[in-house]
Amino acid sequence: MIRTGGFGPDPKPEKQEKKSTKWIKPRSQKKERLERKYNKRRIVWIEDKNCAVYHDRKAAQIHHMMGRVGYADDWARERDLPLLLDERYWLPVSFDGHRQIEHNPDWAKLNGYSIERTNVRKV
Repeated sequence: MIRTGGFGPDPKPEKQEKKSTKWIKPRSQKKERLERKYNKRRIVWIEDKNCAVYHDRKAAQIHHMMGRVGYADDWARERDLPLLLDERYWLPVSFDGHRQIEHNPDWAKLNGYSIERTNVRKV
């Protein structure tokens, strides 16, 4: 016996257009410009420098003594010089020297390799 009258399977739903996926950029355009400028300056600045922690080793990285985000003081803010580009707070280090600083923050501050951001004098 065949039944009719609306008891059959539901009709197939209409196909909908797929929405294009819009990815969020990992960095803003401003951050990309800053990083390009930093990478160019870093190569020149670190050339022929020795590690500040292990003096017998060649420097391979830059330790940002106050971090990389924000401004060190009013002088830097007026000149739009973020910590990422502020060479006053760059320290040439080897891979091992950088690891020593990052893994021992109290030791690094005690020995002048890192600076507490709250202790910076306003210029």
